[in-house]
Amino acid sequence: MSGAPPGWTLLAQGAEARVYLAPGVVPGDALSIVKERFEKKYRHPELDSKLTKQRFNGEVRAMVKAARAGVDIPRLDFVDRNLKRIVMEYVHGRTMKAFFDDPIVERTEKLRLARLMGSTVAKLHEAGLIHGDLTTSNMLIRQNATNELTVIDFGLAFFSKSAEDMGVDL
Repeated sequence: MSGAPPGWTLLAQGAEARVYLAPGVVPGDALSIVKERFEKKYRHPELDSKLTKQRFNGEVRAMVKAARAGVDIPRLDFVDRNLKRIVMEYVHGRTMKAFFDDPIVERTEKLRLARLMGSTVAKLHEAGLIHGDLTTSNMLIRQNATNELTVIDFGLAFFSKSAEDMGVDL
């Protein structure tokens, strides 16, 4: 994609994808997040197409499996397999990293959320899902009454029951 559609703002770009803030696609939602995988010009086109398709489908499957396992993730609103876009809920909140770094947040609340992190990782692993990039920057604290923990960015996720693979997330 040569540029973002009108009204979209680039939030981040990694090696595999761009993440945009976009107008909401669900009635009542002011904003959506769009994650778009893009073509890698340095790879052979057939290999790139195959890898991008596999990784895109794997990410969507991982998000669905995480949600079914009881892990809070951004709501999936639309998946465009042709354009390799995942449109999802915009989560109002901040990263777990920012939360832990905030000196105003009480120690007891930080401990509660640290325990919640552990139980969330356990849910993922019990479901045979390895996140692959489980950092405090890929966990959001929803700004609501219960400060729910929301896991994001399943781009490196894979399925395994191996204890060694589970260690990747720890």
